[in-house]
Amino acid sequence: MKKRLLVKIASLFLIFGLVTGCGNDDYEPETNNQNGYEEGNGERELTVQEFFANNPDELQDLIAMGQEETETISETMGVEMTFDVEVVGPNSIAFIYIYGPSVEIHDEMGPALTTTLESLAAIHEMTAAGIRETIGVSTLYLIIRYVDNDGNVLAEGTFAGQ
Repeated sequence: MKKRLLVKIASLFLIFGLVTGCGNDDYEPETNNQNGYEEGNGERELTVQEFFANNPDELQDLIAMGQEETETISETMGVEMTFDVEVVGPNSIAFIYIYGPSVEIHDEMGPALTTTLESLAAIHEMTAAGIRETIGVSTLYLIIRYVDNDGNVLAEGTFAGQ
């Protein structure tokens, strides 16, 4: 059940925000310790990192769904793009959109992506909150990162799932 809900949440996010990017650097991930757990009320709470370490199929399903949606949108819009997901910290997950070599990157592209996606900040925050609730963690930061084919970051934002 968690798997289906997580895939549906990711699918909704991809449909609404795939090509436009976002940026909101007001959020900064927090780490209370180095053991992969958040501490609260004397109890250990599961972190995003531990959830995906314990459930690698969930991460692979999320990547596969993102790749499938990205391929569909790439074909529809004629923009070569791939998708990846990385767990980048105890409570952070990154959705990474990679423009292919056929996409001509202009100087204005990064700022345009950032501006356009800032308008979708509420969607990214809802996506982060949905993933957080689905996997049962108290804290989750969703990083949206758009990169060119050489790995240069064009736009990036971090969104708290509150």
